[in-house]
Amino acid sequence: MNVDRILTSDCAEPFPVYADLVERLLAPAQSSDGDPTIAHVLATIAGYAYSDSATVATIAARLGLMRGACVRVEQFVDAMY
Repeated sequence: MNVDRILTSDCAEPFPVYADLVERLLAPAQSSDGDPTIAHVLATIAGYAYSDSATVATIAARLGLMRGACVRVEQFVDAMY
């Protein structure tokens, strides 16, 4: 098992894209239609999910998802790899 911990720095303007993203993710759903902001953030993070840890941390910080550290845990089975 590999564990990476990447420290991110504060983003300069025009980032973060969504200043209230953490609060928005923690808030209960307001409607059954979904939130287009949350959909955009999840799609963006999913798009970068297979890149290196530093890239994922940078993109997440720029979106407003986190500041501080990104932890990636990786494990694979050699027989299926």
